[in-house]
Amino acid sequence: MKLADEIFRRTDWRKTSDFGMRKDPFTGQPADHRGTDYGTGGAAWPQHALEDGVVLAAGASGDTRGNYVAVSYPRLGVKLLHYHLDAVKVKKGQAVVKGTVLGTTGTTGRSTGVHAHIGVQRADGSYLNPHEYDYQPPVREALPLESAKSAGKPACPAKVKPATAQQKACTGTPRPAAPKPPAGPFGVGDKVRIKRTGIPYFPGIVNIPARVGELMHTVDSEPQGKGGKRCVRLREINTWCDVDNLEKVQG
Repeated sequence: MKLADEIFRRTDWRKTSDFGMRKDPFTGQPADHRGTDYGTGGAAWPQHALEDGVVLAAGASGDTRGNYVAVSYPRLGVKLLHYHLDAVKVKKGQAVVKGTVLGTTGTTGRSTGVHAHIGVQRADGSYLNPHEYDYQPPVREALPLESAKSAGKPACPAKVKPATAQQKACTGTPRPAAPKPPAGPFGVGDKVRIKRTGIPYFPGIVNIPARVGELMHTVDSEPQGKGGKRCVRLREINTWCDVDNLEKVQG
């Protein structure tokens, strides 16, 4: 996997200068270039951390590097150098993770235009060719008992007798379904009247006024348990009413 793909998190970059000996763009003389330059078409693309690491240095160098960031990646055994940044987004000593924005591409320091200078340095001080560095992301270790359904949930406890509720949940023991209220004397769409008024109902109407009892209402639901009673919803007043306090209107 190309480092530049991971650093920019895009693939439309352009390599503009190779690693190793090259003609210095300022002096015209042979010089050792300890990194690879990547063009961004003049855009200040963000540069990102590869994975978990620590910022070793960040800020304005005051020399040819310009604004720069150096990040150590312990798993890889290398540090990455980002030179000529337009803006630095991290601080020395800061822990970073994959995707942390380290800075934006620029042309500070000894630079001929907007580009990213990326360097890869080993612990012994030697340099690697960034463009040929084969970066392999860390392999994610599976969590115990992890699956598409259990990911993010606590692991099941060891089996003991008698089985606990958590063990039953882990083994998929079905829970008994909540009992459904028995079917009532009214079906959806039936026309009914309220027998008694002036008593509490819910929600929306605290006490059903007497005049409501003179009206005809439409049953809008199957019976459901509400406040310990079997109730149906009346469409016109959007209120649940005890089926025992309703009478069906004939015809």
